[in-house]
Amino acid sequence: MQSDIERRVREEVAAKCALATQLFHVDLSKLEINFMRGRSAGKAQRTADGRIIAHFNATILEANPEEIAIVVPHELAHIIGYLRPSLGARHHNYGWWAIDNALGGTGSVRHSYDVVYAHGHTYEYTATCGTKTRVSKVLHERIQGGQVRTLRRTGGKVTATCAFSVIGSNGLPLATPVHVEAANSPKTVQNFALQSGSAAVATAPTLASRLGLSKAACARRLMQIGYQQGNSYEEIIQAMMRACGYNRNLARATFKVNAARAGVPEDLQ
Repeated sequence: MQSDIERRVREEVAAKCALATQLFHVDLSKLEINFMRGRSAGKAQRTADGRIIAHFNATILEANPEEIAIVVPHELAHIIGYLRPSLGARHHNYGWWAIDNALGGTGSVRHSYDVVYAHGHTYEYTATCGTKTRVSKVLHERIQGGQVRTLRRTGGKVTATCAFSVIGSNGLPLATPVHVEAANSPKTVQNFALQSGSAAVATAPTLASRLGLSKAACARRLMQIGYQQGNSYEEIIQAMMRACGYNRNLARATFKVNAARAGVPEDLQ
């Protein structure tokens, strides 16, 4: 059974196809409509065997129903370009723009809403330049493991000490994103419950799992945050025990093994 948003998309496609037939004399009777997941709101496809398919992301369009009138002509303009090469529509050039505009589209290449990855968590980092950038679970794990990524446009760096939020999971946005302050933020100690003498340190499977971190990555982040905020060795060890489920010996061994990687003195007092 189709959802209300799928019905609305199909109705919009039917209306735009009728208009396209009048304006461009194309046969869209064999156009297939598919509903997908992922980061894109829509995608046009022409297969090797000649099928033409318009893919639409029902999740994104349900959250942004006003965009149906923009996404449908956008993708149909690509389809019409496939069927009528003489119109000169290539990618998002002027030929494509003219078709999109004739169908009532805005000619915009990128859509105005945010999207999330289809698989795993979606993370939004604030780079050192202040720019926000979204990464997949794989890239997030690499960053937390010490990899530094550089933004092409601004030159800003994305590192394990940058603030980030978990804003989506498996193609769906989170109603309440999970935010982690930058390691040099005054709020970070409170967020990780690293206050001196605190007995309210976050209990782990909550902390590590909610942030999508391995226990080792979570421990390194706690070490970095605690050290930069002036917490003692004992306070950091206690935080690691509660946040990662370690016993004292394992927390101390983890601290020793990861001290250099986290940029923390191994002999911290």
